[in-house]
Amino acid sequence: MKVHKKIIDRNKFILVFFIDFILLGVSFITAVLVKRGRIYLTPDYGMLLGVYYLLWAIACALSKKNYVKKPKTYIEGLKPFLRCMLYLVVLLFFTLYLFQLFHYSRFILIFTLIVYLVLQTAFYTILYLLKLGPSVDVIEEKHKNNKERDYMAIDKVEREIKVPLKYKLRETLNENHEDIYNFIDSSLNLDSIRASESLMLDTRYSHNVLGVINSGHEFIGNLHRVNDIKRINRFFIAVNKRLIKGGYFYGHFETLEQRLKRRYSKYPKFFRKILYLFDFIWMRAFPKMPVLKKIYFSIHGTDSRVVSRIEILGRLSFCGFKIVKMQDIDNKLNFVVKKVSPPLKDENPSYGPVFKQKRIGLNGEIIYVYKFRTMHPYSEYSNNFFNKQNRFGHLAKVENDERITSWGKYLRKYWIDELPMLVNLLQGDLKLVGIRPISEALYNSRFPKEFREKKIRIKPGVIPVCYRDMPKSLEETWESERKYIERYREHPLRTDFVYFFKVFYNILFKGARSG
Repeated sequence: MKVHKKIIDRNKFILVFFIDFILLGVSFITAVLVKRGRIYLTPDYGMLLGVYYLLWAIACALSKKNYVKKPKTYIEGLKPFLRCMLYLVVLLFFTLYLFQLFHYSRFILIFTLIVYLVLQTAFYTILYLLKLGPSVDVIEEKHKNNKERDYMAIDKVEREIKVPLKYKLRETLNENHEDIYNFIDSSLNLDSIRASESLMLDTRYSHNVLGVINSGHEFIGNLHRVNDIKRINRFFIAVNKRLIKGGYFYGHFETLEQRLKRRYSKYPKFFRKILYLFDFIWMRAFPKMPVLKKIYFSIHGTDSRVVSRIEILGRLSFCGFKIVKMQDIDNKLNFVVKKVSPPLKDENPSYGPVFKQKRIGLNGEIIYVYKFRTMHPYSEYSNNFFNKQNRFGHLAKVENDERITSWGKYLRKYWIDELPMLVNLLQGDLKLVGIRPISEALYNSRFPKEFREKKIRIKPGVIPVCYRDMPKSLEETWESERKYIERYREHPLRTDFVYFFKVFYNILFKGARSG
């Protein structure tokens, strides 16, 4: 495997930046010349050129175009330029619509982008052919195999000797990974794990894990960032298959928060928020949209995927692992997990903007409730972890639930996340007012048996009845729903009518919120 380390050549960077600056100006002036037959910039169009340069600077910062390493192929090196171009197009048209700048010539706007794309592609081609790109050091490992089969495996002789993992791990990680060794050593009893049944890898491909001849390992570690793994779940599942039940897996990744701090902390606060917005749209929204994700992965590839701590925690739980310990080391979150079960077979994890929640309906029937996703992807698979780590507050919800995203809090505040449940109302799975539909895990673990039997006798509703009484604890929530059940059995229509208007009164005047 090859590991690339960037060494930025300041002079070359300034040269590339300056030439790119000129190319954009030449593109704009060319568009004006073709449209008007002369080179003359009115103050209005001079301002437009300034807007172009401002957005171009933001696009360069987001795409890091001028820091690109020497590519293996021409197309790989061209991707940052295309990514920068895409950022520039999105930023430009977003600015035009935001400030209603529709009086500018569409020909000049579009033709500038076309000429700039042609010129910078030609400029990159010259750099590529002359090999004038930013210089990098290339460090090659001793083991070179096809398809990056970069194993740091145990010698066959050691399989006959019961050597503890502690000694082999110390030798393998040495002084270059001292912090990682200390973290693993503090997480596990390395003297009880056999080195002959352990494996340390540095790979991003699941087939390198499945390609290991023997299975039933007690420990598998991977030094490659999870962010760069092509199919994260497939990789975790491959590790699960090669571990014994109770076996351990080590890995590390850069969290969403760590990435934002690394990339944008040096910018002013206001400018940083603008960068956050466009970074969110490109790096987090595009990869989760059915059609847009194809555009994203074709341009950006699978390297440096943006993942949150909650998402990886959920993916690990989904793939049959339980968290043993997590710790920040060198701006990366390291984890040791334990295999506790085979991977789940759920084909509908919460990944896109709209997802289905598996819930208990009337008479215990399983229904799927639609909602806008307000939590990090795969959050539902970490329920057991968070139910143990956190306290339940009002309406039987986890207090200060860190699984909820910042924009998810906004959707919950104004009940926007509940709108897709109207589909369930039309399908007949829910009625307008009723007890909140809950998951099987929460249903079986948090409610008394006699109360569970009463709950499933009534169809759950879109508008939760507990918002009538505004309970502040799990026990008060039970009592609120119990009162509703008793009243509903005696007077169904009247009870729902009264609860409907009382809940809406609490929403409008007493600040009742979805989450």
